This record gives sequence, structure tokens and C-alpha cells, in this order.
Amino acid sequence: MTHFTEGEWELFSQNEIDGHKRMVMEDHLMECNLCMNRYLSCITGEKADSAAEILSLDFTAAVMGRISAGNGKKHGRNDRSRFAYYAAAACITIALTGMGVFQQIMDIIPHMTEGKIPGVEKTEFKLDGVVRFGWSDQLMNKTLTLVDAIKPKDGREAGH
Repeated sequence: MTHFTEGEWELFSQNEIDGHKRMVMEDHLMECNLCMNRYLSCITGEKADSAAEILSLDFTAAVMGRISAGNGKKHGRNDRSRFAYYAAAACITIALTGMGVFQQIMDIIPHMTEGKIPGVEKTEFKLDGVVRFGWSDQLMNKTLTLVDAIKPKDGREAGH
């Protein structure tokens, strides 16, 4: 980040810098505390007094009043446009439900876990070598094997 000198900030405060460089300096002030301090040190009491002559006496009260009034307002879209988005989402949901899209999704999920997807030839699928189709059946079989290994073989319950 390149910083501006106190001389440049002095010229800036006197409104003697024009065009692109002024915009660059304004943007830089928003990001750099060092240059902000340099700029503020250029503002003398005389400049503050001349600014006070330009501003009305109730300037601070007016600004604070607008800020207070704005705190109760909601920012963003108004209620009509929000209602329009909800109505559009509801219409799309009703249309998809009427076409049976959600039912088709629910019908295909059990086939996916078994590896029997309609229209796809029978092969073993892997997703990045991590998840296989039929994982729920494999989990159930391994759990049953583990339970059988823990269960006593003479027919008595454990703990008796």
C-alpha cells in the first residue's frame, strides 16, 4: 500500500487536487488509518470554523434525527415484493407437486441405495471411492454379524 505525504493531504484538504487522484485519495482514506491521521492533522481550527459557517446550526441534530428515524425501518425489499417471491415459490412448488416430480424422487431413493437405478446398467458405482450403492444393506449385515458375535451361543441372555 502506498501512502500519501502530509503535503499531498494538505493540498487535498484545500481542494487543490482534481480528477482521478482525488478519487484515489478518498478511497485510500477509507482503508488507511495512518493517512487518515495525516489528513486530520491538516485540518486546522480555521478550516473547522469556515466549515461551521457553511453548515447550519441544527446540522448535527438533523443528522441524528434521521439516523434515529432510520433505525425503525426495515432495510431491503418491501413487503409487496417479498410476498410476490413467496407466492412465486408456492406456485412452483404446487406445479412440481402436480407433475409428480417429488413422488418420482421419493420412488428412486430406495433404488439408489440398492444400486438398482432404472435406466442405468448394473455396475458397481463409487463416488470418489468413498460411498457405494447398497451401503445401508452392508451396514445392516455387518451390524447383525457383530451382534451375533456378542450374543452367547448357549441360548442364555447376557448377564444371567
